[in-house]
Amino acid sequence: MVRVKAILMDMGGVVLQGSAADFIVQAKKILGTDLSHFSVSDVTFDENLNRGMIDARDCFATCFGITPTSEQLDELVLSWSTNWVARPEMLALILQLKKNGFVVAAFSNSDEINSAVYEAKGWYADFDHVFLSHEMGVIKPEMEMYELAMETLGVHDKECLLIDDQQANLEPAKELGMETILFTDYATLVLELKKRKLLSKS
Repeated sequence: MVRVKAILMDMGGVVLQGSAADFIVQAKKILGTDLSHFSVSDVTFDENLNRGMIDARDCFATCFGITPTSEQLDELVLSWSTNWVARPEMLALILQLKKNGFVVAAFSNSDEINSAVYEAKGWYADFDHVFLSHEMGVIKPEMEMYELAMETLGVHDKECLLIDDQQANLEPAKELGMETILFTDYATLVLELKKRKLLSKS
């Protein structure tokens, strides 16, 4: 049986908790406009932002249909960058998994705004490697992002486990032969890791 050597973790929705819906509410207040046309279920607000191809002003203008003023942009950026907070139990889990001998990496559809904040707050610090879409130029669920991560870590299919809260992001991993876990909550994740003998039952 092939043993898992590397664990890839999504950031927003797994390591971090937050609400896209809360941000939309704040954006509506900041812009003074109706955003009912915008789907809060669309976690990736603009793929080009996540690819590092456009800046925040262009992203918000595209998403919300209004170009924010400089003052509004500052408020939007502040709201977006403070929308997510780290789950302390997940940060502790990263350290435990590393102690157990696994390589643990962040694997995230990201943007320059939030990533700078996460870096400053030390939320990337305990990862062995950080894979960020806006730096790589590819996003989940594009196969290339998964292939680049495995190549960089020097692991193959079954040696790699992906933990993500979006089923669509797990599908390419399954196609490549990677192990996957759909994240719903911390307690369920721990039980699943113990079931797979990736975490001590003590």
